[in-house]
Amino acid sequence: GETGHPEIWEYCLEVPAGTRWFRGRVAPIAGSEGSSGRFCLLVRDITAQKEAAQEITRLLSREQLLSRLSEVVPVGLFEIDLSGHVTFSNDRIRTITGDLSANTVEALMSSVVVAEDRPALESAVATVFADQPVDDLEIRFCLQAPDDQRDAGVVRVCQLSLRALTDAAGIVTGAVGCISDVTDPV
Repeated sequence: GETGHPEIWEYCLEVPAGTRWFRGRVAPIAGSEGSSGRFCLLVRDITAQKEAAQEITRLLSREQLLSRLSEVVPVGLFEIDLSGHVTFSNDRIRTITGDLSANTVEALMSSVVVAEDRPALESAVATVFADQPVDDLEIRFCLQAPDDQRDAGVVRVCQLSLRALTDAAGIVTGAVGCISDVTDPV
């Protein structure tokens, strides 16, 4: 530009196909004795970059929304990978199941799921990993190490919903679950 230094600007242009974004750069071309009065102008279409930045912003906003929702819902939420490792759980699941130090579904079953309910849970997980629908099921948790010792040994009846997680190609990558405490209050 007029300052002798390159200048960069962005602008958008409405075209029949929609909005296109451009980045322009103008720089003086130096001659043998300094400024030659000539300039180089480069204009690039940056629409894809602008759209990608907008998508990232939208996804981050969505991620924050889902994170906040997981904090306030009155149910336990979790995610597991194909090896059964718990990759996400909200705080409510700990309230329902007691001390959730187990980091796999198998460890959870051996620590707090009532023995008679373990086969149904194993079957449900296998069915979901096969990308087949599974009905919600009732399972019982026997609290082993609760924060409040008054609840030690209390059995909670819970409704479990499981759904497969898939990648863009439709391949199962894990599962998400929701646990609701449906124990009848005494």
